[in-house]
Amino acid sequence: MIMYPTNLTLCKLREEKGYSQEFVAAQLGTSQSTYSRIESGQRPLKAKELVAVSSLYNISIDKLLDGGG
Repeated sequence: MIMYPTNLTLCKLREEKGYSQEFVAAQLGTSQSTYSRIESGQRPLKAKELVAVSSLYNISIDKLLDGGG
């Protein structure tokens, strides 16, 4: 079974850091509209984006997939 971070986890992490969707999208190498779709649960993160999110928020991939633990 493939697991993905929940949209609430991604939004919470972003807001806790004070980042805009535009900033996070740039860090992931994607557009703000694509990141908005990821954060709203309309599109899953690709593997390379998951690694980038993990690095950006300094959180393990396991914790990301477990809802931010």
